[in-house]
Amino acid sequence: MDYWHKAWTCPFFKWDEQTCVGCEGGKLQFPDKESAVEYMNKFCAGTGCAWEKCSVAASLLKYYDRKEDTDHEQPER
Repeated sequence: MDYWHKAWTCPFFKWDEQTCVGCEGGKLQFPDKESAVEYMNKFCAGTGCAWEKCSVAASLLKYYDRKEDTDHEQPER
């Protein structure tokens, strides 16, 4: 169940708790609820493609792009 009841827009979102959010990149722990809400609202549940400005999401996008490129380079068997 979703702790914060937000409309998560980041495609890498997995789960959330009181002061942390989990994504494919790992667990982001915040010192208090206020800082967690600020970050989640700005990136994880932000409008438009705000999640693309998150450094974790940007790194994952680059990873998947590289993975896709190398998968296409593999010769067929």
